[in-house]
Amino acid sequence: MEKEQKASGLLPIEEELVYRVGWLIKLRWIAATTLLLSVTIVNYILKLPIEILPLLAIGSLIIAYNIVFKICFEKSKRNLSRNTGPFHRLANLQVATDWIALIFLIHYTGGIESLLVFCFVFHITISSILLSRLNCYWQVGFATCLLILLTLFDYLGIIGHVAMPFLPVGGFYDNPIAVGAVLLFLLAIMWTVMYLTTSVTVKLREREKGLFLLEGRLEEAYSKLEEVDEARSNFLLGVTHELRSPLASIGSTLSLFEEGYLGKTSIKQKRVVEGMQERVEFLLMLVMDLLKLTQLRERRPTQTRAKIDITKIINVVVDSLRAQAEYKGIDLQTQISSHPLYIWADAGEMELLISNLLANAIKYTSPKGNVQAKVCKQDSQVKMEVSDNGIGIVREEFAKIFKEFYRSDNAKEVDKTGTGLGLTIVKRVLEKYGGKIDVQSVVGKGSKFVFILPAMSLPKLPGR
Repeated sequence: MEKEQKASGLLPIEEELVYRVGWLIKLRWIAATTLLLSVTIVNYILKLPIEILPLLAIGSLIIAYNIVFKICFEKSKRNLSRNTGPFHRLANLQVATDWIALIFLIHYTGGIESLLVFCFVFHITISSILLSRLNCYWQVGFATCLLILLTLFDYLGIIGHVAMPFLPVGGFYDNPIAVGAVLLFLLAIMWTVMYLTTSVTVKLREREKGLFLLEGRLEEAYSKLEEVDEARSNFLLGVTHELRSPLASIGSTLSLFEEGYLGKTSIKQKRVVEGMQERVEFLLMLVMDLLKLTQLRERRPTQTRAKIDITKIINVVVDSLRAQAEYKGIDLQTQISSHPLYIWADAGEMELLISNLLANAIKYTSPKGNVQAKVCKQDSQVKMEVSDNGIGIVREEFAKIFKEFYRSDNAKEVDKTGTGLGLTIVKRVLEKYGGKIDVQSVVGKGSKFVFILPAMSLPKLPGR
């Protein structure tokens, strides 16, 4: 149905009309078959006196005109377009034809004494679903006229009343007050049901139409937001690219001053140069992190992904950070599977993810502490843990640490030059691959970051 809607441009309420018209045709097959079977059982098995030939003729006639409706419906459906006029006309014609069939059915089963008069109420409910409120009023008005005429003709003996001897009601049509009371009661029920069902249906249709319009506005707003976000990312990418080279150049020049290549400098001048160099290094680090974050926001093609062994990535990252860990006197340990653990990912992004987690652990662990990286296969997933016995994180800050530029107070005390983007990059990489990350931490005792890459990230092995 959704594909048809996109192809034809129909509103959901219009698609519902097409569906309901087809549904009514299917329902009529059941009704006609049930009628024919019931008449046969009542006459030949229960041996009750009924007008079998007229009733069988009515059932056969229902099947005949339903075939015509089915042909018209299929033809209109093949030519489905933005114009739903044919379906509106087909719905009205079906309902009107059913009223006529029902009035004959009621006549041959005892008139308004028949229990089948309540089929009118059922058919009114169907009409309110299919038709507009105005058309439903016309249809119920038509059904009212038919019922009044049937009752009047029966009472006056114009068409001859078909009595049901097995019904407990006797001499009903001899009492005009009883006939009038029953007729008024039936009509009151019909119009009440029509009013209630159409009231509910109209409200539902208005709400559905409002939701459809709101969905369109939301899609348009989302599209504009995507354009703004893309423009922002492009701007940020351009700015970071432009800033990187000048900052690197400034840093190199300051190094020349600090090392005395450009002449002797006083102790005071040296301190100023060192302070400037620290700020430039911080700015360069911030620019690099922003560049990485911006690149992750870009929708890169799936061709950048490949079958990689994550254990090799971890070993490369650990080797690159081992000197930093040894400088601080930190014991950097790994517990890695001896077998390859393949995932379908971009090697550079996986390296970025793991290096940020391990670098953070080393940075916020005191000398003589320890940092450990574990990776294993859990069911059809890859699970990695990075744990340390460092400063830890306050529980209230678990949700905040992944936000851009956020840094906890105890982290600022340890390192004042952090950018607050490391864990943001980690989360962004995991989101890109449908992964999840969990934090476990106690202040003063350490932290553990656990991330999982789901089964969808795993490549299909040959032969499977």
